[in-house]
Amino acid sequence: MTPGHQSRSPGAVMSDDWQAMKTRSRRSIGARVWITIGVIFGLVAATVGVFTFIVTRPAPTWPATGTPDHNRWYQTSLGSEAVDAAGGDYRIYAKTGTSDNLIIFFGGGGVVWDAEAAADPITVGGYLLSGFPGAYFRSIPSFFPTTLGGILDVNNEDNPFSDWNAVMIPYATGDFHVGDANVSLTAADGTATDMHFNGQTNVRLALDWIQANIPNPERLLIAGASAGSFGAAIHTPQIVDRYPESRIFQFSEGDQLPSKKWPAVADELWDAHWRDNFGYEPGENLYERAVVANREALGDDVVFLDSNTTRDGTLIAFTARVNDETPNPEAWSEAMRASMVRMQQNVPNYYFFLTDADPDSKGFTAHTLSSLPVAYTTKQDGVEFLTWLADAVIRDRPSSIGAHLLTANG
Repeated sequence: MTPGHQSRSPGAVMSDDWQAMKTRSRRSIGARVWITIGVIFGLVAATVGVFTFIVTRPAPTWPATGTPDHNRWYQTSLGSEAVDAAGGDYRIYAKTGTSDNLIIFFGGGGVVWDAEAAADPITVGGYLLSGFPGAYFRSIPSFFPTTLGGILDVNNEDNPFSDWNAVMIPYATGDFHVGDANVSLTAADGTATDMHFNGQTNVRLALDWIQANIPNPERLLIAGASAGSFGAAIHTPQIVDRYPESRIFQFSEGDQLPSKKWPAVADELWDAHWRDNFGYEPGENLYERAVVANREALGDDVVFLDSNTTRDGTLIAFTARVNDETPNPEAWSEAMRASMVRMQQNVPNYYFFLTDADPDSKGFTAHTLSSLPVAYTTKQDGVEFLTWLADAVIRDRPSSIGAHLLTANG
């Protein structure tokens, strides 16, 4: 036996070979696992990249000459006066249709009522993941206009408004489209936020552009969702002045956000000069106040259409936050119903769609319908939301749906 060399039994040799095989197998399996993980991450990254490219790629610019393609969304800047809350570029989106009709749609996206809200903007990532984390959009979301659906959907053949011209007035100023102030706000933790409450100027410039490019619509739907519901209602009289020959309908949804703070916020923070610009004093319920005032000023010239859901989780949360309260779904719902009853009693040409359809696992109902895919699926009392809206606006057959829900036990 060679010195320093130990003899080994056949069993030991076989055991070593088996251990070596297991080691190689583990290494092979480990390599395959890491390769698989790498492939998965690669696919996820590629999917996210493609999704980001498709969803956030900018719309083409409205052609300076020639005719835009029908049913294709374009963007157009409104010049240096038009800015978002951060002072950045502001733009609108427009598409042409084959009819002589027009939708002017006021976008939504939160509100700023104090320095704490100003320091808490909604982020695109947070919005896509969980709905409405944050108080307001500080700039125009990058996913516009790709994600627009409902009455603004250019690809759905079931859209009764697909042949209409449409202009989307995005919302990124935190002021319900009515502000006229540049201020710096400091939150309790010391966070300073420069706010451009520029909604009023943005709307004026947008309406100038719309009138120059789509001058004589036969039918005109002035629509707004969430925060845009206030802008649509408040700016209706000046839009009517621009289109005296058009058959006009004003539609708002997700519009019940009452607070005693609004009069002071509107004139002291946003510097809206409410009475001078709109002809009446703002109230606790800005939407209801606008509808009643517009009825007094415009009479039967405009049909007012309103849509809400019975347990709107977004508005319940926002109402509590604005008013420094604990969310109270029952109290919010009762106040919403009472407001709709008052408008039904005081505004003869007011019609509504009120629904308790499709609550989520916590019992909350949708916030808005008109610019989302749920516009095609939501029904109340057997009537589809889009059918109700089209009956009123296209076929001159307005009606109210869900009247039995106006009572707490409805």
